[in-house]
Amino acid sequence: MDSVINPDPLQFSAIEEAQARAINECMAEKGFPAFRWEVDEPFVNEWYGVTDPEVAAVWGYRNSGAPESFEGLPDDGPQVMQPEPMTDELEALVGADEDLTAEVLNSEGIIVYRYAPDACMNIGMLSVRPNYFEGIELEEQLVSLAGEASRQAQDTEEFESAFTHWNDCVESKGGIRTNNYRELVGGREGFLMEGPPGAAEIAAATIDAECKRDTGLLRTWSQLRAEAEAGLLAQHPGLLTTYLEYMQPKVTKSG
Repeated sequence: MDSVINPDPLQFSAIEEAQARAINECMAEKGFPAFRWEVDEPFVNEWYGVTDPEVAAVWGYRNSGAPESFEGLPDDGPQVMQPEPMTDELEALVGADEDLTAEVLNSEGIIVYRYAPDACMNIGMLSVRPNYFEGIELEEQLVSLAGEASRQAQDTEEFESAFTHWNDCVESKGGIRTNNYRELVGGREGFLMEGPPGAAEIAAATIDAECKRDTGLLRTWSQLRAEAEAGLLAQHPGLLTTYLEYMQPKVTKSG
């Protein structure tokens, strides 16, 4: 389900660009011609953590998504944010509290979202994906099912055997065994910190990636997850197809 919930980078860029054009046009019509909506960079999906030894040898557990420079990263100290008065420009973009008049209901008739239908951000998003908010409500259900599928996959003997094989490989290369399944898709505990990756993190990440490749752990893990997801989706007929219908953009390329 991960690949369904997260569009590929090219489609993501097309959606973002189309939304930005619509938002900027709306803001200009509302008297803010200088406003420009920033287009996000395509999201790089790394569902299985660090998997490429060559990338791990440079970025450690940050993988290829790490920033080119770690200078100027904020401290971890508490950040006290003071609310600022809403400007006319911001109100045009997102709407004020009293503008949240549109409601999105779930299948049980419960209100799950309220939004400002005349706010430029919503006008822009809905011009590209008219059922965006309904799709987001279904996306939350899919994310929950994906999490349950992962838990079911982890409870199988096949995964336990593959995980043990991976741990044996890590240990044989001088690494440290772990009982934490989350470290397969994230990073080894203690290495995710501010600043560039050090030698210890790079060594651990490289061993991690090499053993994922050599033991076939990810093939086993992805197959077990896919089987669990199929079983769960069968209990919710129409959920995935309706979600895809809602999130299909009207514009799939810029221009």
